[in-house]
Amino acid sequence: MIYRVACGLLDELLERSRGRGLRLVGVSVGGLSDAPPLQLELPLSNGGDPRPGSPGDLAQRAADRAVDGARAAFGRESVHRAALLDRSPTDSTAAGKPPAR
Repeated sequence: MIYRVACGLLDELLERSRGRGLRLVGVSVGGLSDAPPLQLELPLSNGGDPRPGSPGDLAQRAADRAVDGARAAFGRESVHRAALLDRSPTDSTAAGKPPAR
């Protein structure tokens, strides 16, 4: 259906252009689903944060919600990001305890 309508619009544009040609023609559709929008990422990551709405961002948000739930249920100090732990074998954090603040 969308293709047929787009082809009809293109034919009309070509008639109006009177042989001058067209540089760029685009078709956009929206509102086809009730699902939230999802911005796909190109594999050109520079190692930074994922783009808002991308699969990586949605996964990060889900992880953050899970951490918030665990902290609400078991206390703020119950869950910590591994990146914040000191990995030295002689330190108490090697047993999974968070660093002292």
